[in-house]
Amino acid sequence: MTDKHITVFNSVCRQRSMSGAAEELFISQPAISRYIHDLERYYNCTLFIRKKNGLVLTEQGEILRTYMQTFEAGLDALDRRLLNSSTQKNYRLGVIPSLAETLLPALLDQIELQHPDVRISIHVDTTSRLDHLIKNDELDIVLTDKSLESATISEYPLVSSPMVALATGNADLPESMTVQELAAHEILLKEVGSGNRNQVDAMFSQIGRVADGKIVSTSNSFLMQQCAKGRGLIIISEATGKIYQKQYGLKMVTLSDYDMQRVFYIGYKKEMGVYLGYDNVLELIKSVIKKETT
Repeated sequence: MTDKHITVFNSVCRQRSMSGAAEELFISQPAISRYIHDLERYYNCTLFIRKKNGLVLTEQGEILRTYMQTFEAGLDALDRRLLNSSTQKNYRLGVIPSLAETLLPALLDQIELQHPDVRISIHVDTTSRLDHLIKNDELDIVLTDKSLESATISEYPLVSSPMVALATGNADLPESMTVQELAAHEILLKEVGSGNRNQVDAMFSQIGRVADGKIVSTSNSFLMQQCAKGRGLIIISEATGKIYQKQYGLKMVTLSDYDMQRVFYIGYKKEMGVYLGYDNVLELIKSVIKKETT
């Protein structure tokens, strides 16, 4: 069995037809059929059966697909890591918006300064999208606020931070308040499904309330601008809140009766261990984030 057998088999699985695989791989349909026949003869079983809606995997075919897809992904990843490792190192970094707006600029400055041979491509997206992308080998490293829970990904908790409220700098507010007292004010919220919004919804549910935002936005910067103008309070982690506080001249109010922590993680593909210099970049990311959030 060769790597071509693997590529052809996976293509037929995706296309559910010999002709579709031939078009995808730019080889003849008879050649596709020969590769599949080679596999069936080698494993002494039928891999596909033909139905009205196309080719369907047999039980043995399903077993083979599980191994073939993993093997093909591993070869692609190995090629990418080793071919790039000798000269410029390329890393695909995914970051949630709150960290992108607060920590990413300082992080990129330090990478350029300490590792000029490293090229970082950035993808800013939601927690759920980053989770999907790294598990499908479309990212190498992610900075997120959710445990990835995958056997193929290593993760490390970077920061554990309490939730606080931010208000305009001249707001007549105490240094600390309860969630019930906080709920009496106008609230500015992130979009439903974001890590921050999930935390806020959990906080309000503890007092039997639903978080109702005066303004709801996907942009942290926009919400901070509105907060600075006195249009409402923002509930955010203290770690990132300190950075916004300095940028926009905001007042920070702690929450006296809510002790749930928001945890930020760095997740990375275990297979990246073969990529030269990878550990140095990971350690730099960890150190910069810790420095910026303390």
